[in-house]
Amino acid sequence: MLTAYTKRDNFNSFYSTIPVVGKDGTVKNLAKGTAADGSARLKSGGMSQVKCYAGYITGKNGKLYAVSIMFNNFEPDANVIAASAKIVGKVAELKGGKPKKEFVVNRAR
Repeated sequence: MLTAYTKRDNFNSFYSTIPVVGKDGTVKNLAKGTAADGSARLKSGGMSQVKCYAGYITGKNGKLYAVSIMFNNFEPDANVIAASAKIVGKVAELKGGKPKKEFVVNRAR
């Protein structure tokens, strides 16, 4: 859905409403000092033992990546925010070559 929306006429207006990582809203403190700081736009959401981020990250190669990260049923002491920061930072570091359309992390329990 995020990738498909980039082709819409009103994408730039929509994109400009998404908070900038490291600067705005609930992602103001996410990924500070990483390549994603200032180059990613994400919305966050969550409830008991659920944390999600979705939006766009601009890689060092200039390509725009649509991303969705979801943590579900995690241990109370798990640092899912730090893990999210690491993931978005790594996507923002992508450079060279043909970019992948999606970045998926799947860790079985």
